[in-house]
Amino acid sequence: MRVVSLICLFATSCFAVSSFAQTLDDTISSAISYHPELEEARLEIALAEEQNLSAQALKGLSVSLGGAVFAQSQDSNRAFSFDLGETLVSQAQLDATYPLYTSGEIPASQAQAEFYLEAAKAAFESKKQEVLANAIEAHLELSRASQQVRIRERNTERLSQQYAASEERFEVGVLTRTDVALSQARYQAAIAGLALAQAEYDAAQSRYAELTGMEVQLPVTPTESLEIPASLDQAFALLRLKNPGLRQLRSLERVQEQAKRAARSQRQTKLEAFGTATVQDGRWDNDFRDTGATIGLRVSRSLYSNGRLLSDERQAGLELQKARMRTRAAENALIAQLSSVWAQEIAANRAVAAAEKEVEAARTALEGAEIEVGVGLRTVLDFLDQEQDLLDAELRLIEARKNVYMARSQILAFLGELGASETSD
Repeated sequence: MRVVSLICLFATSCFAVSSFAQTLDDTISSAISYHPELEEARLEIALAEEQNLSAQALKGLSVSLGGAVFAQSQDSNRAFSFDLGETLVSQAQLDATYPLYTSGEIPASQAQAEFYLEAAKAAFESKKQEVLANAIEAHLELSRASQQVRIRERNTERLSQQYAASEERFEVGVLTRTDVALSQARYQAAIAGLALAQAEYDAAQSRYAELTGMEVQLPVTPTESLEIPASLDQAFALLRLKNPGLRQLRSLERVQEQAKRAARSQRQTKLEAFGTATVQDGRWDNDFRDTGATIGLRVSRSLYSNGRLLSDERQAGLELQKARMRTRAAENALIAQLSSVWAQEIAANRAVAAAEKEVEAARTALEGAEIEVGVGLRTVLDFLDQEQDLLDAELRLIEARKNVYMARSQILAFLGELGASETSD
């Protein structure tokens, strides 16, 4: 009795760390704001935005300024010579270029940057769905573990009372030593089961803290039902349309399409306008100032590259084919995974319905067995078996309920809709 009382007291103190109840929304918010992988994905978006700004600036005027200062000494034995002696020369040059026609190279580079930005945003959403699914699983597991501890506490308390009652009835000759031994064995097994349940709860606490960065509070078991598509076919259609992982891969396909376009442009004609303005001053033995300006058009086209440019274009085409194959393989894998989770959700719902009826029947049977044992119509073993049946049924029920919610969460994660009510990042 003292042992079980200490265990129950320890378990109760663990659940009373704070009067604040940790809801699933609290867990989701904490996971979004804390997880370092999400922050890394945000940085990837910021990087892609900067790359996009850089690409958009390609179609515009470029101006550069350069200058030099140097000393020169010149002497000659010719009859007529100029600028003899030592001269300090200062030069400045202003260059400007503007691309007029690039055979699609600049538009392709700009489109690449835009599609890469789309891919970065989709990658962030994909990582967010993964983080939220893991956080929800951790919350549900912590909730299940806490319920398991409470169920085993009740079971241990009932068996301790039964063990005490068996000893009292043995003393008056109503029960045998075997009955007392059976009660004691089940009671000790319940103590061991409670200790294991507490260990599971401690492990669930650690996992929860790892994913949310929060001190573990008392988890609230979610009671609201998550809405999922009405049929598997509807889920498939939404998967193809909204899954962030597929959206990322499709954006990367478009990046490769534009890379192929840019590679092709390297063999074609390019035209740009250019202008140059220069000024040069001389000091010491020769004082002068020279100025000049040039404006014109420059055309260029590759005539021969020893096959390098053709090879670059073929490589870009092969990369595009690889990107398309990756998208197709990912879509097939996601469809298979969604089908599996959908079947798990159906099975878990059926398990909940069966477990609820099982728990109700087991409680009724235990109440009856307790009365019948008291009047000698049932043995102590019958009562202990009914107690074990109730324990097993209650544990199956909380496991099935967790599985239903987890399966629905995973379905929504496949559709990119998990945590849709949270503020967008």
